[in-house]
Amino acid sequence: METGAIFFAAVEALRKLGVARIAGAVPVGPAAEIREMHYTVDEAVVLIAAEDFRAVRDYYVDFRPASDDDVARILGARRALTTVA
Repeated sequence: METGAIFFAAVEALRKLGVARIAGAVPVGPAAEIREMHYTVDEAVVLIAAEDFRAVRDYYVDFRPASDDDVARILGARRALTTVA
């Protein structure tokens, strides 16, 4: 979570749709936005709330974007695990 703008906009949209419960999860973000996140969602999971946060990429060894093929493969594998015959 860099600034949280997209996250908070998504939460607001879900609330307007009447979603009963919202859980949010981020691997790392600025401590101020993470504190706000805890007030905005019903359940929050955060690995690192950094006071000295500069960029998400600083917390990863490899921060290359996933290709469309990678995402499709991962989602397909997940779908296969959760599909009941």
